[in-house]
Amino acid sequence: MANVNDFKIVALKSKKIFEYTFPEKAGSFSDIAKERFGFYHLILENFTRPHEDSQASCTIIDTDYCKKMHNVDTDDLGIDAVYLSYDPEDSESEPSETIEIKLFNFKYRETFKPGSGSGDSELSRSMKFLEFISQGTLLDTSINELVHKTINKIIKLLESKTLCNFTLYVVSNEGGGFPEQSSEYIKALRRNYELEIV
Repeated sequence: MANVNDFKIVALKSKKIFEYTFPEKAGSFSDIAKERFGFYHLILENFTRPHEDSQASCTIIDTDYCKKMHNVDTDDLGIDAVYLSYDPEDSESEPSETIEIKLFNFKYRETFKPGSGSGDSELSRSMKFLEFISQGTLLDTSINELVHKTINKIIKLLESKTLCNFTLYVVSNEGGGFPEQSSEYIKALRRNYELEIV
């Protein structure tokens, strides 16, 4: 379990990553916003390493992030970022033996609360995104373009002949994980969506 100093270290690193990555925007955001958006990049860097693979793509689709960073209106449908180890639109070669599809649901808390963690609400919010994927129907990209394009890429990968590992990461700067009562819900999600939940 994380303690208050771990919480502070994550906040400091997240803020530094934001200021390093977006120096031109650093003066336009509050410290909390820099920490929150920097947290996204900190986690993605540590869980995906997209710069190490030219076939990979990593897209932050969070509603608030897209609006404040790129002035783009979007509905993230409960998923804040998507990593694909192979992007069918940007790759000219064939994928490796297995494609990694990683979905991220971020929860950045402004204050430390010992024992606090993720709950069913974070998981259920992600269900909207997962439902569109499970239907297998390509979506109209003239509506909610960034999110629908991302879902369409995932559908195409899942329908391909290449094996896919499908993982949902619910990541928070808090110390606690899922409460014990969430275990049955997590099992159902794993079973229904062939999805690993971390």
